[in-house]
Amino acid sequence: AATVRVGLAAGAKDTVAARRAGFTAIGMGAAFMCITALVLLLWPRPIASLWLPDTPGNKEVLELAVSFLYVAAAFQLVDGIQVTASMSLRGLKDTRGPMWLAGASYWLAGAPMCAALGFLTPLRGLGVWLGLAFGLLVAAITLTVRFALLAKKPLGDQQERHRNHAQHRDQGDARGPRAPFLFGGNLDRRIGMQAHAAFRHHLRQFLGILDQRRQVLGQFAQRPQRLAGAGERAVASLLGRHVDDDGARAQRG
Repeated sequence: AATVRVGLAAGAKDTVAARRAGFTAIGMGAAFMCITALVLLLWPRPIASLWLPDTPGNKEVLELAVSFLYVAAAFQLVDGIQVTASMSLRGLKDTRGPMWLAGASYWLAGAPMCAALGFLTPLRGLGVWLGLAFGLLVAAITLTVRFALLAKKPLGDQQERHRNHAQHRDQGDARGPRAPFLFGGNLDRRIGMQAHAAFRHHLRQFLGILDQRRQVLGQFAQRPQRLAGAGERAVASLLGRHVDDDGARAQRG
């Protein structure tokens, strides 16, 4: 819904409507996820008991699960924000930027935090979950900031930039204006355009290798049939020879 509403406003070159649609979607997503987070905060033990019986033997495991569910409540809010912000950016025809921002948030911010809190502090498993929540928080902040910055620019200029990008892509021209990444720069001009020709070349090589493997497998599949046919002919020949020998003995007798 965020992608459609922002895309319709962007197609009409209505900057105000695009910003309103995007931030409305982000706000509604955050509000709904607050409800799910509230459920996890209020009833963590009954939720954990759905999978593990609440018995004295499971007390320590349930306490650990409850602590994890408290962190999962924070997951709900920041995950809802980062998803709706990403979908709003998609309505502005911005897809590569969110991909790189999300990847950097998870692997350059979240994963190191998970390792640090999980292995260098007494938090252990809880620290890993806190690191995951931190990665989602970074993604939510960066994607929302990117949408706010892109939505400020005249949508006509953005559409012209996309048309120029498509023209450069069709012509195989990797050059063009390069703006800073976080502030709306076209990352495809920096990385993707230079990789298109090489990617197509390697893709053709890969498909050729797959075709060769398919032919080899086909030959192997036909080989048992050929061997079976040769075996049948050999058995039939031996049986025929045995029958002829028996007939000759009968005649001599």
